[in-house]
Amino acid sequence: MSEEPLRSPADRGNLPATGFLVLLTVAIGACLAAEACAMGSFGVTFLLAAPFTLGFANGYFFDKSGFGCFGVTAATTAAAAVLSYFVGIAGPLCIALSLMWMWLPLTFGALIGSVSRASWKAGRLAPPLALFLATLGALWLEPQLTPPHAPETVATARVLPMDREAAWNAIVFYEDVDAPPPLLTRIGLPRPLGTTGVPGRVGARTRCDYTTGRIEKLITELRSGELLAFEVTEQVGVEDHSVELLSGSFTFEDAPGGGTLVTLRTTYRPLLDARLAWRPIERAVCRDLHLHVLRGMEMQEGRRVNSQRQRPGLTSLYSRTPYGHRAVRLGTARMDGFGVASRGAVR
Repeated sequence: MSEEPLRSPADRGNLPATGFLVLLTVAIGACLAAEACAMGSFGVTFLLAAPFTLGFANGYFFDKSGFGCFGVTAATTAAAAVLSYFVGIAGPLCIALSLMWMWLPLTFGALIGSVSRASWKAGRLAPPLALFLATLGALWLEPQLTPPHAPETVATARVLPMDREAAWNAIVFYEDVDAPPPLLTRIGLPRPLGTTGVPGRVGARTRCDYTTGRIEKLITELRSGELLAFEVTEQVGVEDHSVELLSGSFTFEDAPGGGTLVTLRTTYRPLLDARLAWRPIERAVCRDLHLHVLRGMEMQEGRRVNSQRQRPGLTSLYSRTPYGHRAVRLGTARMDGFGVASRGAVR
């Protein structure tokens, strides 16, 4: 007579034992997610080893007919993702990308765990628990051994159908564009609320507010019609677990075929390991943000031209400094780019 296949308590319908294994699986997933968040360890261990360990525990404890209980793993992963979102560790875009990368090691771990079930004969929990402890150690160790990443710069250029003076006067920051941001940027970044301060001189500061925090910028270079450069001096609650924003700039050149070539640059230091996974999405979000700003500059110039056609006296409201566009928003007592009140007097 053939020997009966080895089965775990969960396979035999032992409800107390099954409940214990479900709780143990959930605890493994919760501990891995909690340590990753606490250590800021979102590298290879987080994306590959942690989901493999969770999948292994699922496959090891539960019968393949109830790959059934794979739902336990999925629910634990989803709960960790929701928790990360609400405590501000990660945004929806990072969570979605993480889950996409995790799906393969989760499934592979479950298959390996199911094949490794023969060790259940001695009633041992050692294999999944040893793997769990090893993964916990790796989550702690990886950030300690990984050197800081070098700064990276993303540049986006576009020819705007206007002269350099008009392009200069149309400068806007991302937070000031009067149009909904692109889908990728809307998902990947918190919602901007607006900007205070005017970048009218070197040393000026602007504060950009978001629903989750703020970014403060210091103007470091300003050459009218040529360059506006700034450093980021404060970044609180705005993707500060994933990137450290360092600097940015607008440069202006005459385009060969007419118009103005405007180039936006953003320099940041990545904080997430596993660069193969995270770099493409970081660069895509930066480019989307740049294009949104460039479209905002075109919209700003269009509004200025329309205002001039309707009321020629409004020409005076646009000084030869960045942020002359703020005049449009302040009603009767308008302001020029330096915050000087005017009522339509030509200068």
